[in-house]
Amino acid sequence: MQKIKISIVYPADILGEKAGGIETFLKGFIKYSPNDFQIRFVGITSERFRTVLKETTGQFGNRQFLFFPLFHERDENKKRIIPLSLRFFVSLLFHSPRMPGNILLFNRPEPILAYLGKKIPKIGFIHTDAERHLEKKESEVLWACFPGLYFAFISFVFKYLTRVYTVNRNTLAFFKKHFHHMSEKFTFMPTWFDPDIFYPDPGNKITLRKKIMDTGAAVFEDKWMLFVGRFQKVKAPLKIISAFNEYLKTNSRVSLIMIGEGNLRRESGELAEKLQILHKVFFLKNVSQNQLADFYRASDLLVLASHFEGMPRCVLEALGSGIPVVTTPVGEVKQIVINDFSGEVTADFHEDSIVKAIKKICDHPEKYSSNNCITAVSVFTPQKVLKPLYDEIYALHKDKVQPIEK
Repeated sequence: MQKIKISIVYPADILGEKAGGIETFLKGFIKYSPNDFQIRFVGITSERFRTVLKETTGQFGNRQFLFFPLFHERDENKKRIIPLSLRFFVSLLFHSPRMPGNILLFNRPEPILAYLGKKIPKIGFIHTDAERHLEKKESEVLWACFPGLYFAFISFVFKYLTRVYTVNRNTLAFFKKHFHHMSEKFTFMPTWFDPDIFYPDPGNKITLRKKIMDTGAAVFEDKWMLFVGRFQKVKAPLKIISAFNEYLKTNSRVSLIMIGEGNLRRESGELAEKLQILHKVFFLKNVSQNQLADFYRASDLLVLASHFEGMPRCVLEALGSGIPVVTTPVGEVKQIVINDFSGEVTADFHEDSIVKAIKKICDHPEKYSSNNCITAVSVFTPQKVLKPLYDEIYALHKDKVQPIEK
């Protein structure tokens, strides 16, 4: 059986503990890929024991893949003066492995520049709301300082891509409008969750809570609220803590568990201490997906207060685990978070709207049953969502389609 060789190029440690949406997407892409795909991941490593510039093997589910780390990065979640994406691009120019592949996949636009001369199909993925991504008020990305340069840049690199997938319909419409001369390249792809990991188990909630409490990660309360994400401005963790503090005034028997890392982690702890609720807020570093699934199943609701998103994967994972979601009106959330059914989408981004939504779910949990949550995300499984992408890769390989290069 002839193998289809695919190289994924992305500045992350695919075998590390970072649990962002893109990393989860890539792991699932590998895990559920057809057996005749031979996949290599070109990235970085957060582990000192792993040799850089040397190919090793990794595995997700039953699928093995090759892993080529370019350099060591001690903390992927901590932003540095020189962005990781820029350092990764420079390293690609000098240390990229030979790419004897049939298809190249990119989840950031910058690395594409290192492969403009490769006459093989290139597929790109945009995982955020591209228009909001560049609003300097809420975004922390360096490109937000130079929006004009960013659009000139992606307009250039898009010419070298055979296909561009986006998880956000606003981004799809935005690209088709501004790059109408290549609008046929842009395709919407829903986000998905892994039902092998994230599934409901309401009968085991007490056991799971005891297990978690034994680690000191929480205390017994009537209600557990959960935040999962980066402690960065776009995710608004400080707003979540403030909203939680307001809700405590109406119900003191509730805890907030916050899982993730980032630049606002310390400030979040300081705010909880200032509000004198540090005994009610529990901070955890990134955990494995299996551990995260236990936290979902042990909790009563997930709270998201982001300023913008594509489709936050934690929302699908929470619903897939059978718990409702409170979220601000970002990205594609209204497709699955249905008011009075699987959660509440706030009318705006104000703190009082978040508090109101939390109170509504906690006061009337019977409206947001586990079955409702599962129904809301039933079509968003990797087997269904990724099939068109796998089919496209087969077609590109079979027909030897070349990217349009100028």
